[in-house]
Amino acid sequence: MIRPGVKRLFRLALRRRDVVHESVEAEIALHIDLRAKQLEAQGLAPDDALREARRRFGDSPAARRSLRSSAQHRESHMRIREWLDDLRQDVRFSARSLWNHRVASTFVVLTFALGIGVNATMFGVVDTLMFRPPAGVADPDGVVRLYYSFPKPGGGGYSATQITGFGTYEAIRDNARAFQDVAAYWANETSIGNGETARPLHAVLVTASFFRALGTHPELGRFFRPDEERAEGTKTVVLGYGLWKDRFDGDRAVLGRTVDIGGQPYTVIGVSPRGFTGLDLKRVDAWLPIGAATAMFSPSALSHLSSFWLSTLARIRPGASWSVAAAEATAAFAVEHAKEPYTKGARVVLAPLPVGRGPTVSADTKVALWLGAVSVLVLLVACANVANLLLARAASRSHEIAVRLSLGAGRWRIARQLLTESMMLAAVGGVVALLLTAWTAAVVRGLVIPDVAVSSAVSWPVLGFAGAAAVATGLLCGLAPAAVGFRSDLNAALAGRAHAPAGRFRTQRTLVAVQVAFTVLLLAGAGLFVRSLAKVRNKDLGMDVRHLLYASVDFRSAGLSQADALAAYSEMLARVRTVPGVTAASISIGEPFRSGWGTWIVPKTGAAAAVKQPDFAPMGRAVSAGFFTATGRRFIAGRPFDAAEHRASAHVAIIDEAAAKYYWGNANPVGACIGTDRGPKTDSRREPCMTIVGVVADSPQWQITAAPIQELYVPIESEASDPFGVSAMEVRTAGDPAAMAARVRGAMQSAGPNVPYPSVTPLTDILDPQYRSWTLGADMFGAFGLLALVLAAVGLYGVLSYAVVQRTRELGIRSALGAQRSDLVRMIVVSGIGTAAAGAAVGVAGALGAGRFIASLLYHVSPRDPASLGAAAVVLLFVAGAASYLPARRAARVDPMTALRTD
Repeated sequence: MIRPGVKRLFRLALRRRDVVHESVEAEIALHIDLRAKQLEAQGLAPDDALREARRRFGDSPAARRSLRSSAQHRESHMRIREWLDDLRQDVRFSARSLWNHRVASTFVVLTFALGIGVNATMFGVVDTLMFRPPAGVADPDGVVRLYYSFPKPGGGGYSATQITGFGTYEAIRDNARAFQDVAAYWANETSIGNGETARPLHAVLVTASFFRALGTHPELGRFFRPDEERAEGTKTVVLGYGLWKDRFDGDRAVLGRTVDIGGQPYTVIGVSPRGFTGLDLKRVDAWLPIGAATAMFSPSALSHLSSFWLSTLARIRPGASWSVAAAEATAAFAVEHAKEPYTKGARVVLAPLPVGRGPTVSADTKVALWLGAVSVLVLLVACANVANLLLARAASRSHEIAVRLSLGAGRWRIARQLLTESMMLAAVGGVVALLLTAWTAAVVRGLVIPDVAVSSAVSWPVLGFAGAAAVATGLLCGLAPAAVGFRSDLNAALAGRAHAPAGRFRTQRTLVAVQVAFTVLLLAGAGLFVRSLAKVRNKDLGMDVRHLLYASVDFRSAGLSQADALAAYSEMLARVRTVPGVTAASISIGEPFRSGWGTWIVPKTGAAAAVKQPDFAPMGRAVSAGFFTATGRRFIAGRPFDAAEHRASAHVAIIDEAAAKYYWGNANPVGACIGTDRGPKTDSRREPCMTIVGVVADSPQWQITAAPIQELYVPIESEASDPFGVSAMEVRTAGDPAAMAARVRGAMQSAGPNVPYPSVTPLTDILDPQYRSWTLGADMFGAFGLLALVLAAVGLYGVLSYAVVQRTRELGIRSALGAQRSDLVRMIVVSGIGTAAAGAAVGVAGALGAGRFIASLLYHVSPRDPASLGAAAVVLLFVAGAASYLPARRAARVDPMTALRTD
C-alpha cells in the first residue's frame, strides 16, 4: 500500500510535468499565431497563412519533443540552482545557529564522534580479519587457504585445521589439476647473529612456489628457485623489508652477503616488498626455503608422513571451480594417507584468504566480530541521546518556527533546515571521529588483534565507513526534530503556549528507554565475560605458573648434535643457577603447555594391564634434576626423582593423576611397573620395567581450558628419554620473572661465544594469549557499557530537565496547593526510575535471548547468569536514580508565584 506522503509527491511530480507540457504548447501556439498574422498581412488567406506558419515552424512530434526536453532541462537546471541556493542558505543559517549554542553543539559533536569513532575503529578490525586480503597478493580472489577436516573421535562432525604434512602438500601439488600453483609455509622463531649480538628473528619457511602462487614480486633481487627448496646446496634467505631497513639500513648492495641465522650461514638473494607479511598478517623478518626445517624442526620433517606442521595455500586455475578443486585435493589426501586409519573420512576444505573466514574461527576473531556488533549498540545509544537533545531544542524553538511559517516559509523548508543542522553536526562529528580513530586505533588493535601487523589505522574502507555512518546517523537523529518542525502548531506557538504535547514526552522517554535497554545489554555482556575471566584465571593448572621462565636455544639449527646440545644446555644450566634471584632451574625434553612426544603407557603389573589404550597418546617428557621444584608441579602421591635416579641405568617414571585413575582407578600406582610403546619400532615387552615413584596433579595440555591428558615423566639421562634432544630450560625466580629475563639470557649467552639468541619468556606471557578472548570481552564490553551508561544517564538527565522546564506551571500549582518539596522530588525521581526500569526490563529480556549467541565464548558461566543480569540492571537503576535527582531538586525549588506567571 502506497503511503499518503508518497502519493502526494507522485502527484506533485505529475503536475509539474503537465505544467511543462502546457507551457511548451502555449509557446508553440503563440509563435505559430504570430507568424500566421505576419503572412496574412503579406496577402495570404488566413487558412493558407496558418498552414505556411506551421510548415516554417516545423510543427512535428519530433520538434515538440525536442522543445519539451529543452524546457524540462531548463526547468531542471533552475530547480538545481534554486536547491543549491536554498541549501547554501540553510547551511549558513545552521552554522550561525549552532555557533550561538556552542555548548550544546559541542556535546552533540562529541557524542557523534564517540559513537562513529568506536564503530570506525571496530570496523577496521573486522575489515582486517574478514574482508581485507593480505597486502602484496595479486588477484587475491583466486588464492585459497586449504583446511583439513578430520572426523572427531566418537563422531559428531569434523574438526578443521590448516596444518598438514609435507607429503600431503606434494600429493596435492602433483595431483590436483584444478590448482595452478600449490604452496606451503611454516613460521618459526629463531635468531640472527651469535653470542651477545644475537637477536630474535621471526622467520617463515616457504616452498619455492610460495611467492609465485601469491603473485608477489621482490623489492630487490629474486625469490627461491626450485633447486633451493631442499636442505641440500647453498642456504639462501630473502630478507623481510623491515629487517632490511632496520638492520642493513636499506643497503641495495646487501645481495650476496652472508648472514648468520640460527647458527647457520645464509646468503641473501632478495628482499620482499614493503608491507608483505604472507598470509598470517604478522611481521616477517626473513623468508627461508622449506628445507631449513630439517635443521630447525626435525631431520624427517620433509619425509615423515604423520608429521603435521605446514600450512598450505593454492591458486585456482582460471575457469576451475572451488568444488572440483576441493574434490581433487581430498582425493590426493586420501591416497597419500590410505594406510592411516585416523584420516579415514577426512576431506579438504577451501576458504578465502582473510583469516576470519575459514571453517574454524578463533575465539579472538569471534570476540572481535561480537565487539563490532556491540559497537553498533553504542552508536544507537549515541543516536538516541542526540535525537533527544535535538528534539528538545526543536521544541524550544517553536516560537521561532511559527514566526518563519507565518512569514511564508514552507513546512518542508523548516523540516529541511532542522535536518541540515543535524547533518552538519554529524559531519563534524565524523571528522572528529576519524581523528579519534587515528589516535585510538593502535590501542584497540593492540588489544583485539595484537599479533597482526597493519600499516595504516585509517584505511580507505574505514574512511568510507565513517562517512556512511555520519550520513546515516545525521539523518536518523534529524528525523525527530524535522518532524517537530513539519507538524508545528502555528496558532499555539504564536499564542506563546510553551507547554509541549504529551506525545513529545512519550517520544523522548521511549528514546531514553531504548538507551537503557542497549546499556543493560552491554553491561550484562561485560558481567558475563568478567565472571568467565575470573573462573578461567582461578582454574587449577596443576603447577605454579607464577615466577617461572621458559628459556630455549635453537641448537638444532646451529648444527649441534644432541649430545653437544645437551652438554651446552648443562653448561648454561650451571651458570643460570648462580644468577641472583634464581631459586631453581632445570632442563627438559618437552615442557608443559608447549611440547612433548607421544608414547603409550603399558602397565605390566596389576589388574590394570588389561585396560585398553585411550583415544589420545599420553604425553612423554624427559626432565633433569630439580624440574618439579622449578615448575612448581604439585605431587598427589610419591616423590620426585632423587639424585641417584638421574642416570641411564635407572628405570623410574612419574605419571599424572589422569594416567593413574585411568589404569589403576582409586588404587595408589606408586611402586607399580610400566613399559612404553611408541609404535611399530618399539617392542614394549623387551623394554625394562619402569617403576612409578610419583603421581603429579593433572595439567592441561597446550590449551588451558582443555581436558588433561595422560603424562609420563622420565629422567633426562634415562634410556627411555626421547631422541629429539633438549628443548627448554625452566627457571623459577624469587621476584618478577620478566625483570629477570635479561639476566637469565645473559648467563646463557656467557656459556660460549657462538650461542644463538636464547628465547627467555615468562610462562605467564605464553599463557596470556589464551586468556585474551575473555580479557578482551571483559575490557571492551566494560568500556562500551560504561560509555553507554554515561550517555544514558546524560540522556535521562536531559529529558527530565526539559520536562521540569515544560512543567514549571504545573509544578507551581502543585506547590501552591500544598505539595511538599519531597513530594515533587519523589515524583520526578520515580518518573525517571520508571523510564529506566522499563528500558532495563527490555534489556534483560534481550540479554536472555542473545545470550545463546555468546555461550561458546564463555567459560563455565551460563549466558543467562542471574548475577550478571541482575548486577547490570541494578547498576543502571542506581545511575538512573542519581541522574533523576538533580532535575528533581530543581523542581522542588520552583517558586509558585514565578511559576504561575510563566505563560
